[in-house]
Amino acid sequence: MILPRALLLTLAIGAASSALADDMACSAASITQATQAQSAQIDAYLAARADTQRAQTELQGVAQQLQQSGQVSAHQDEFEKLARGESFEPTQAFCDDMRTTMDALTVYMQQNPAG
Repeated sequence: MILPRALLLTLAIGAASSALADDMACSAASITQATQAQSAQIDAYLAARADTQRAQTELQGVAQQLQQSGQVSAHQDEFEKLARGESFEPTQAFCDDMRTTMDALTVYMQQNPAG
C-alpha cells in the first residue's frame, strides 16, 4: 500500500526524536502530539533535500517495508479516526506500531542526512 503524503505526515506527527516516541502515552491525544512533532521534522528534512519527491518516496518505502515485513499492521480504522481528529481509545498494538514506525523514520533520516 502506498502511503499518501498526508498519511506519511500523520505517521510522523509526533516524535521529534525516538526518545519522544518511547515516552508517548497510548492515547489519541499523545499520538497526535507525537506525530505533529515528527511531521515538522519530516517537513524540514524534505525541504533540505535536493530531490523532495525522491526523499518522500524513500520515507514512504520505510513505512511500507515495515508493513510488508509484518513488523507493523495497517490499522486503517485507527489511522482514519486519528486523521479525522476523533476522540477514541487506540489499541496498544496501534500505539506500539506507531512507535515502531516513528522510530524507523527518525533512524532513516539520521542515517540519510539531507544535503
